[in-house]
Amino acid sequence: MKQFWQLLYKYRSGNSDRGDPEDLLHLLEENRQELYEDLKSEFDQSDNDKSIFLREDAAERIRRNILERIASDVHQKQRYAFAIRRNWRFAGKAACVLLLVFATQMWTKRQSHKEIQFTKLAVLAVGITEKKIENTGKTVLLYTLPDGSLVKLSPGSFISYEPGFNDRQRNIQVSGKALFDVAKDTAKPFIVFAGNISTRAVGTVFSVSTLNDSNTVVVELLEGKVVIQSSKYGSNMKKIALTAGHQCTISLFEDKALVTTLNIAKPVAPPVHRTPSAELAFEKRPLKNVFDALSKRFNVTINYNRDDINHLSFTGTFAAGDSLDMILTVLCNTNDLLFENNGTNIIIKK
Repeated sequence: MKQFWQLLYKYRSGNSDRGDPEDLLHLLEENRQELYEDLKSEFDQSDNDKSIFLREDAAERIRRNILERIASDVHQKQRYAFAIRRNWRFAGKAACVLLLVFATQMWTKRQSHKEIQFTKLAVLAVGITEKKIENTGKTVLLYTLPDGSLVKLSPGSFISYEPGFNDRQRNIQVSGKALFDVAKDTAKPFIVFAGNISTRAVGTVFSVSTLNDSNTVVVELLEGKVVIQSSKYGSNMKKIALTAGHQCTISLFEDKALVTTLNIAKPVAPPVHRTPSAELAFEKRPLKNVFDALSKRFNVTINYNRDDINHLSFTGTFAAGDSLDMILTVLCNTNDLLFENNGTNIIIKK
């Protein structure tokens, strides 16, 4: 990647040749994965706030701010205006799907020479397709994330996340309404984005909704604790530490938040082997995660030998009315396993 960084610095310093922008973007496209890993490593070692993941809209705002700052320099304005138009038109042709800009000190100005100095830029080129889960049905869809967290996705809603979701931190985008039962992992924050609002959790149960009004985000916290904040540039909204039994209603237009108490009746203990009201979907999920999801869904304990299932996974969808015995029969038959149902205690064996 040495050639890429040298060319990037040359271009940003205003000393590039006519063909340099095209060469730069060609290198960006050809070495996308290598650049991605290089920049991830650099960003992880920096002092930046890792809790904020810049989505496409946030990245675009930052890019525009940088370009505006460049254009503000009298000696650079005309040259950069031309380069910008040509550069980004070529980027579209090269199918650079998304550029996320991370920086600690992206630009400084040398007061003595009145010129812009590029000090540290990290352009994260993400050419990897996001995983999108959409509920096009009329009932709630239950989905298990790669980390074992459960999502109850309301009709007309979707969630999306990138490959590597569970590598360092767990970032997920939601549109509509989704309830999250987060698998606890203090080393990997679980962050849900809705509009420019992020909700950060570790191990908790909460819902995020934008269903009723695209300009309003509602966060309801049933268990645990979450931190809510705005990623909007120049936002005056302060961080909100929401506790269980409360909801936060955020107006994106007014950039204001209101915290109120949730009116929740005490839950009644569900009967064992109750009939769930949501589908259960898995995609290449380790069998351990599948059994954990079934334990929560049917309020039972499922015992198994880890060595027997460590190498096993499952892809499939179970209907809302499917019984535990039926689901276990399918899982065990497809993985050459047996199960013993003792009421509230299930034993999986070879």
